[in-house]
Amino acid sequence: MDHEILIIQCDTPRLKADGLAVGAALHALLSLTFEAVLVEGSTLADLEDSLDAMGGATADIVVVVGHSNEEGLAAGSDAFLPWDEVARMLAPEEPSVIILLACKAGRLLPSEALFEVLDDLKDVFGWPANASASQALAVAALASQVLGTPLEEVPDVRAVQGLNALFTGRLFFHYTAEGYQDRDDGEALLMQLVEPVVGDAVRTAVAGLHDWLRRLWLRRPRPGPVAPSVVALRRRASGLDFFGPGSRHC
Repeated sequence: MDHEILIIQCDTPRLKADGLAVGAALHALLSLTFEAVLVEGSTLADLEDSLDAMGGATADIVVVVGHSNEEGLAAGSDAFLPWDEVARMLAPEEPSVIILLACKAGRLLPSEALFEVLDDLKDVFGWPANASASQALAVAALASQVLGTPLEEVPDVRAVQGLNALFTGRLFFHYTAEGYQDRDDGEALLMQLVEPVVGDAVRTAVAGLHDWLRRLWLRRPRPGPVAPSVVALRRRASGLDFFGPGSRHC
């Protein structure tokens, strides 16, 4: 049976210890509307066995949750895979869209490796700096956008980018197969050199705006005592405690 969304969570015990194991929450949320399945493991062998157990089923969207950097993904407690090997691991699923909820996976090199190996891949989304548990809602919104309307409606994707940046202070990048094929080697090299600096600068600016808006909200006139439940809701809306105690980033 083919699936609309496949969520792959790598090294679940470590992610739980770091407050980043959002795979189950994403699965529960997306399953309300789409055909979604969650695959996870602690070691690379566990993960590969779980993927093999799918029996050749494919997925329109693959969401990868894990620890990573620009060079590769911690696919298990015992294995760090370069992005081209990650692409080969995902090849049987034949994804058209990959969302990387992992640190620095939204930089140029990971997307290039994925496009190079996966012929059917059309779009890659990822965070160029540190990802965090608070980005799970952005992942759910992206998946809903991709499956609910044509991805060519770029303003809708940009709306998700803007709202995510406003509420969490973090950016994600969007790469397309068309852009990868049209880019020459010189442009690719320039992007590779400039991207980390630009990404960090924009993220810092957005985080500053987010902090200013949060302080403005907290300093507004208050009519009187506020119930503890309302205080908790405001804290989460301001991004201070969105996923509860222990929510952290890579």
